Amino acid sequence: MAGWLIGTARAPTVARVGACVALSGVLAGCGASEPAGRRVGTPKVYPYLEVESTDPQDLRRVRADARVDGLILAFVVAGEGCRPVWSRGGRDATDATVQARVAALRSAGIPVRISFGGAGGPDLASGCDTATALATAYRAVVDAYRPDSIDLDVEGRTLANRAGNARRVAALLAVQQAAARAERPLAVSYTLPAGHDGIPPDGVRLLSDSIAAGVRISAVNVMVMNYGWGVADLGDEAVRQAGMAHQLVRRLWPELSDGDAWRRVALTAMVGRTDVPGEIFRQSDARTLARSAADLGVGWLSYWSVERDRACPQPPPAQPSWRCSGVSQRPYEFAGILTAGIR
Repeated sequence: MAGWLIGTARAPTVARVGACVALSGVLAGCGASEPAGRRVGTPKVYPYLEVESTDPQDLRRVRADARVDGLILAFVVAGEGCRPVWSRGGRDATDATVQARVAALRSAGIPVRISFGGAGGPDLASGCDTATALATAYRAVVDAYRPDSIDLDVEGRTLANRAGNARRVAALLAVQQAAARAERPLAVSYTLPAGHDGIPPDGVRLLSDSIAAGVRISAVNVMVMNYGWGVADLGDEAVRQAGMAHQLVRRLWPELSDGDAWRRVALTAMVGRTDVPGEIFRQSDARTLARSAADLGVGWLSYWSVERDRACPQPPPAQPSWRCSGVSQRPYEFAGILTAGIR
């Protein structure tokens, strides 16, 4: 997602975030270099895209209309055994057709990251029996697409699988070390669920184990969605979760300054109707999230997903759809709100 307008610094909005945070300047980018004319310091916006589900014409429109910074391609999961495949449709993750499509995105100025895992699974860390096999699977995808950054979306039962997590940590370390030897540094982010008290213990353990092993983590991306405990205002709850994530980052990396800790926080919403009945992330919530992200200086924002960022046919489906948001909106309105709100 890429469109490049200058960002503007904002005055701190302390009333919105409470006393739990100190505000700072913004982002050290992970991935593509800063586009000309854009202020270094505004959070980037990288929506998720399910590789097998969106018309390429839509992506050009996202770039032109919403001016996002790039795309996170989702999700690489385990096919038969330890074979990496794309989650919707099961196409081989290194398929030449997908590679050509990604090359076209890049030629159009749209940087990409790759996400492994997701709620649907099966996760490669569960499908691969050894850390070596898992590292080989990761490297096959990294070598095919050469992203500057990969994302590990670990949630549900996968997050509680300690053996799988140990394989994941060892494999990521091996892949990062190989990338460094090849002089192609690879950033790694973790996407983790949000509980009432922030990232749950299994997620904190995964982060701690990764740090102890030497994995270099560029961002802790909190899924500010699907809470399930009757959240009335999803925008304000996202800001509360951001504060707790910042406190966690300060504990995990005590050497970081307050501002650097904020730059290691990322936030991902689910636009429109979430998977929890009655939970709706509206345009007003997106505005709150964008303003607060700019004030706090978080590293980046994301949302699930590009293909959902449009209105549903009438009447809307009874259940949340992967094709539409379930709320009244213009095409790619949420992308536009997030990018406009951080400038």
